[in-house]
Amino acid sequence: MGARRRVDAASAGALISIACDSIYMAPGASIGAATVVNGTDGAAAPDKYQSYMRSMMRSTAEATGRNPQIAEAMVDEKLVVPGLSDDQSVITFSVSEAIQNGFCEGEFSSQKAILEAQNLKSAQVIAYEEKTVDTIISFFLNPAVSGILILLIIGGIYFEVRTPGIGFPFAAAFIAAMLYFVPYYLNGLADNWEVAVFIIGLILIGLEVFVIPGFGIAGVSGIILTFIGLLLVMLNNNIFDFSFPSSL
Repeated sequence: MGARRRVDAASAGALISIACDSIYMAPGASIGAATVVNGTDGAAAPDKYQSYMRSMMRSTAEATGRNPQIAEAMVDEKLVVPGLSDDQSVITFSVSEAIQNGFCEGEFSSQKAILEAQNLKSAQVIAYEEKTVDTIISFFLNPAVSGILILLIIGGIYFEVRTPGIGFPFAAAFIAAMLYFVPYYLNGLADNWEVAVFIIGLILIGLEVFVIPGFGIAGVSGIILTFIGLLLVMLNNNIFDFSFPSSL
C-alpha cells in the first residue's frame, strides 16, 4: 500500500490489505482495528458478526502467510496475543510494528518509491476510475434515493387505481420502478424472482381494477406482493433466507 499521504488500513481496509501478497505502508500509517460496528452510532455489532469477521481475518492471514492470531486480535479485544495485546483493546499496528510482526513489507512515501525498490520502474500503473454508468448506478442505490423511488411507485399506483386509465400516475410509477429495479438488478442485488413477485403484484392489482369488480382477494394479494417485491430487492437474502453467513 503506497501513498503520498498518510493512509490507514482499518476495519475492512485491514482485511483487504491482509489479502494482498505484499503490504507497503506510508509513513505515519496504521493497520488493524477491524471490529465490526453498526452504521448508526458506531457501536460494536453483535458477536455473530464479530465471529464471522474473525474467521475471515484468520483464514485470509493463513492464506497469505501471516499470523492468524494477530489478525483475529485486530477484530476482538478479548483475544490476547502475548507481548502484543491485552484484553482491553484490539491490535492496531504502526508502520514499524507492522513490519516487525510480518504485516508490512516496507515503508515508502510514494508509489514510485515502491516500484523502484522492487525493480519495477517500467511497470505499467493502472489507476481505477469509476465509470459514469457506475456512478449513476451508485446514486440510485443510495437508500435515500431508493426510498423516494418507492414512494413514487406506491403513489403512482395509488392514484392510478383511484383514477383508472393510463395517465401521468402510471407513467411516473413505471419510470420510478425502472430506476429502482434496474440498478439493483445490474449490480446482482435483485434476483429474477424478486422482480417477478413485484410484477405479479402489479398484474393482480390491474386485474382487480380493470377486470374483477369490487376489491377483494386479487387486490389485497397484489398490494402485498408489490410491497414484498420492493422490500426484498433491498434485503440481502437467498430465497427468504436472511441469516448472516456462518463462521468459517
